[in-house]
Amino acid sequence: MVKVENVFALDSGSSFHRLIYPYFAEEPHINEEAARLGLWALTASLGTKHDPKDMRILDIQRGASWGAIDVRSTGDEEQIFERRYAFILSEWDRLRMEY
Repeated sequence: MVKVENVFALDSGSSFHRLIYPYFAEEPHINEEAARLGLWALTASLGTKHDPKDMRILDIQRGASWGAIDVRSTGDEEQIFERRYAFILSEWDRLRMEY
């Protein structure tokens, strides 16, 4: 399970709704694959209640944003995400044992 935090909603009238995940880090830059995986995580956690087309990742440092219209799903996002997340957890466990 992955917890998604700090998403904010932007509404303007009844026809404009956005769920925005702000990305503040200087490094790494968000590339297309990172945006695709991030949007998948947002959709997986919030997609049943919100339209994925209304979700965006906002790269604050570079003034760029990513949404479903910018990057297309390839269908393997869940597998890539889970593989990378499992690696991060194993590294966490390994490093924790060293300290």
